[in-house]
Amino acid sequence: MRYSFISEGESHYICMHAETAMYLRLKGEGFAEQCLQNRILFRETTEETVDQEFSDEKLFLDLSYLQVMEEGVAELLINAMQKWISCNCEVYLIKTEPELYEGLKPELECLRAAGHLTVKKDAYNKIIIRFTGTLPEERNVNWIKNTVHHIHKENIMLLREETPSGKKIPVVRLLAQEENCLIYFFYRMAVRMVESGMCHATYEENRNYFLLPLCGDAVPVAMELAAFLHMEVADEEKNLHAEAKYIIVRDVIRMTCQQNAITRRARAAGAEIVGAVCLLDIYTGIGAKEKRVSFYTIDMDKGSAFKEMWLKNDL
Repeated sequence: MRYSFISEGESHYICMHAETAMYLRLKGEGFAEQCLQNRILFRETTEETVDQEFSDEKLFLDLSYLQVMEEGVAELLINAMQKWISCNCEVYLIKTEPELYEGLKPELECLRAAGHLTVKKDAYNKIIIRFTGTLPEERNVNWIKNTVHHIHKENIMLLREETPSGKKIPVVRLLAQEENCLIYFFYRMAVRMVESGMCHATYEENRNYFLLPLCGDAVPVAMELAAFLHMEVADEEKNLHAEAKYIIVRDVIRMTCQQNAITRRARAAGAEIVGAVCLLDIYTGIGAKEKRVSFYTIDMDKGSAFKEMWLKNDL
């Protein structure tokens, strides 16, 4: 089952680290705690990906964080590249770690000799491998970044629906319908929380951290994040613990005043609010932006057209 497979028109995106994270999470105790820390590209998750058929399309395969491959994975990937190229596809391996690229090198030679391979580096020294024939020069790093960004933006906006209190993402219903890309968005949020320093990737390091949902819609968001971060979900109605670290969870953040009351309660109890996390952050220019993590941000302070989503080491 593909969790990170999202599309916009003829462009498709798959994040292999997200797939391996879900693979380990679903394997349960003893494996789930490794999901965000894993750096291995597994044969099983690769087989499910390369099994798919594409024709006259663009495919972006994200290999970020992965450093080593199980036996036979390199051959599987290269065979898939050849199959998709023969169907007139443009294929890109993006954000490839140097260690993983070294493991792929021997298998890449046949495609390099046939002129179907271009290798570049992005601004973060990650490698982009383009498998295709001759293409216009505008297929550069910025074009890849903008295309992948647009795929993500369109998919999260499609999940919103109109309610009496404004546009919301119906998390409970979407999870009940097994909307896989929503689970992938939670994975992205969890990764960003760790990379921003808001929390950690292991249970031992997160023992004193709690996710604190501030509304009913935020409870399933907190539960999904907790599964990736191995963290407990606190109850707002109960007393806050002294010296504990709390992360506020909402589905949408519109104004920081929504968190002011709980911040005062935490301080009075001797606890700490270390930040806030949400699927959609509508930032108005008020409050501490550096303590907020979202999958998608609309920054009204820079103009309603300004939107950002990516982690610092993304394209």
